[in-house]
Amino acid sequence: MREKYSSDQIALEELKEEKASVTAEYARKIKVKNTMQKELRTCIKNKSEYREVLVEAKPNYATGMMEYFGVEGFYAGELVESRRLTPAERQMAIDDNQTEVTIRKVS
Repeated sequence: MREKYSSDQIALEELKEEKASVTAEYARKIKVKNTMQKELRTCIKNKSEYREVLVEAKPNYATGMMEYFGVEGFYAGELVESRRLTPAERQMAIDDNQTEVTIRKVS
């Protein structure tokens, strides 16, 4: 009797551990899906989505704006972002109007 009770107790503990492991795995999967749903709800609410895009900055002195154009992928050649030129950026280079072009990631 004692041996049967002991082996049943061990089997019961193993089942409890297996249940806890499976429950934890499903809880993790549910958490991941909830996080994805939250991000999608935010995108739908804001009617926009943030993406990391490699861009090239080009000053437009006629409009007084620094314009960021996509360098690769879906946004290649497209205006991704713009902002006003700073006072230092408004100063055009004297030597044949060449400006330095910088590349950065926009998210």
